[in-house]
Amino acid sequence: VCKPGQQKVVGVARHEIAKVMCEVEANPTDVQFTWKFNNSGETFDLPSSHVASERTRSIASYTPRTEVEYGTLLCWGRNELGHQKQPCVYHVIPAGRPDPLENCTIQNQTADSLYVECDEGFDGGLPQEFQMEVYDSQSHDLVSNVSSKLCWFLATGLPSGVGFDIVLYAFNSKGHSETSHLVAHTLKSAARRSGQTTAPVAIELTPLLGVLAGVVASLILIALGIVLVLRLRGKDCDEKHQKTIVSTDLKRSNESMDSLEKNPDIIPHNNDYHEEEKAFENLNSRLYPTPLPLKAGEKQGKRK
Repeated sequence: VCKPGQQKVVGVARHEIAKVMCEVEANPTDVQFTWKFNNSGETFDLPSSHVASERTRSIASYTPRTEVEYGTLLCWGRNELGHQKQPCVYHVIPAGRPDPLENCTIQNQTADSLYVECDEGFDGGLPQEFQMEVYDSQSHDLVSNVSSKLCWFLATGLPSGVGFDIVLYAFNSKGHSETSHLVAHTLKSAARRSGQTTAPVAIELTPLLGVLAGVVASLILIALGIVLVLRLRGKDCDEKHQKTIVSTDLKRSNESMDSLEKNPDIIPHNNDYHEEEKAFENLNSRLYPTPLPLKAGEKQGKRK
């Protein structure tokens, strides 16, 4: 049987020799090979002079000279146990330069790097690689040159805040494809941004802004007025309350004094006496911060 993982497509230009390798898995390993060429119009055997074989491997040399000589090469192997039933198939196609890259986009950009991805085209029948060239858009100097076997590119070490012209293409042994172009720039670094002066932003006072400012100012003045009125009313209420307390205490004191003068021999009830005494002391403490002591003679006269 055919060994897996072989190259099944071979690209070659006219009058160029294509080396096509056929490898099989067999035991015993002493294998003889047969090669045939097939296209839509004819089939013929390859001459043995164009075939070199060694055990389970055979290499055929094939040179297409016209367009109809591109087609399919078939390889069979046989050993002392039998003949291979299904051939190994290899396609010989015209080889040329690869197709241009498609859908190239800048996926990421920093202050010193650019990351680009593309879709690859037809490889021209040959293995291809990819190239990105980065040029300064002002001086047109080449600042970065990146080769890749995959269709993405990362250019690093670029100057910050600079514009670039980017050229991308694929290439193989036959040449390179037509170029694709991008325009990009790196971001400005923090140091460069801090060195720039920022112009002050002028605020235009429109009629609508003026009306809103007037409304806000009016609301603030009204709120201040309400707070001031409430504070004044609270102060008046406190003064009235103090006057009421003083007048009440004075009235109670007078009534107590009148009762004692009219009935000197009546001993008042202890609770009433104490309450009146307290009221009298409260009145004196409000009217006279330092109470005046009664003389001894006056006390005796009142007792008589």
